[in-house]
Amino acid sequence: MAARAGSALRARDHIEEAKQAARQVNEGVHLGTVFGVPSVRIHQLSLAVELGDVGGALRLASGWAPPITMPAERRSHFYIDLGRAFHLADQPERVLSAFREAGRIAPEHVREHSQVIDVVDHLELTTQGQLRDAFADFASGLVKPQSRSGFGLQSGSEQTRKFGE
Repeated sequence: MAARAGSALRARDHIEEAKQAARQVNEGVHLGTVFGVPSVRIHQLSLAVELGDVGGALRLASGWAPPITMPAERRSHFYIDLGRAFHLADQPERVLSAFREAGRIAPEHVREHSQVIDVVDHLELTTQGQLRDAFADFASGLVKPQSRSGFGLQSGSEQTRKFGE
């Protein structure tokens, strides 16, 4: 939140404090929220993306994946932010791959995620050929704000299949 408010220094201070606290506990649910070293790493990725630090974001994600023991929504968020980092790095093929992985893990989290919708809408307009078609197909599984009534949406199993492709 501090990064979105334009306070990079404050946001980095919060992450450093979280890293120190995370070293004191095992990854798990603490006081109603998932917390631990892997969770902090995901938040570091989010922070790097929010601050536009593409290199830092891609370094944080390189060769790492969230543990399968983490809740699906948290793991999915890692791939959403990774996709956003790839978008900032102008790597649309990798954006699609990251978003598909997020959707495979937690389709309900991805299909209404405003940042996913924004990136996919942008890339659907700016890419060409088969990649544009792939983004259009992915976009067809998203629930955009004006269509939140629930009418005409695909079932959960169809959604899982679409995102998991």
